[in-house]
Amino acid sequence: VLYLAQKVPVTFKAFPTLNNGAPLTVVSAIVKLKQYTSLKAGYETKQDFKDVMSIAVNDGWPVPVHGQPWQRTIVVPLPSAPTLSPTTNADCYVKTHKLKLIMQVRISNGSKRELRVEMPVLITGPCPPGEQVPSFDLNRYLPCLDSI
Repeated sequence: VLYLAQKVPVTFKAFPTLNNGAPLTVVSAIVKLKQYTSLKAGYETKQDFKDVMSIAVNDGWPVPVHGQPWQRTIVVPLPSAPTLSPTTNADCYVKTHKLKLIMQVRISNGSKRELRVEMPVLITGPCPPGEQVPSFDLNRYLPCLDSI
């Protein structure tokens, strides 16, 4: 579960097993957040999707050592409203999200391969789960209503 405007740490780990543990070199990587919308009215359905965020991560990857695993953590800042909407599931309106990673790697023989990972995520409102919502004191606003 993620929330609007959250800074999400994403860790990449590589455990080289191809060609007897040959190094795996990252050439380029992109982290994307996709938002899917489905609207239903009677028997009609309209579906749409958009890339809400796309971050290229081309520099700073670890230099691979033969047979050694490596990892890297990047911080992905999620957008806030109105660019990104929370996950919603209603009878006539469904909004879902997927976090995608597209990584191009070079293996020991020099050839390039593309790795793709896609995972569904739940996006809540701007307040992180478990945090207290600020209190609302109606008495503070009643004097304003009396003057109307």
